[in-house]
Amino acid sequence: MRGKIIRVLEVGSGTGKWITAKARKNPSGVYVALDPAYAGHPVNPATREFLRPMREAGVVIRGTTIQRYLLTLIRNKTRVRTINADLPTWRANSNSYVHALLAVSPKVLLPNGRIFMTVEKGTFEKEVVQNELIFAREMGFVVSVKNVGLGIANKTHDTKMFSTAYGTPLKLVIFTLETPKNK
Repeated sequence: MRGKIIRVLEVGSGTGKWITAKARKNPSGVYVALDPAYAGHPVNPATREFLRPMREAGVVIRGTTIQRYLLTLIRNKTRVRTINADLPTWRANSNSYVHALLAVSPKVLLPNGRIFMTVEKGTFEKEVVQNELIFAREMGFVVSVKNVGLGIANKTHDTKMFSTAYGTPLKLVIFTLETPKNK
């Protein structure tokens, strides 16, 4: 994928149903499903079967961490339009994941590229989250936050939102990179 543009990079794709539907709807785009659980998918028959719909839709499947994958994209000069990251509970232990995503993504996001991150409303007000929002602004992101209720499909943007706990309201955090900092 050297030098290409990825339309959507979905972090934590799980079953991959959403990104598979997107890829089928717009087969000319490049879609990447990223989840450490996919590691070993070419050799594990059960995982290979589980991921077959994604492969058939042309989704690129990667079984690694976001940090490693973003570094690969930087090396290959690959750019990304949209990153989707579902982080239902944003806790201190996920802080390094979010920090790494925000620190490295300006090097791969296209101008006005976006990161859509969902988080449970109850964990959003925590100090660790607020510190990451400050860091994001320092990295050149414009940050907006929306209440999205219990989960909706957003047709305006290449994103999805869901709640892992029934009845848990979500917030959608949108990081828009207005001025890329290619360091």
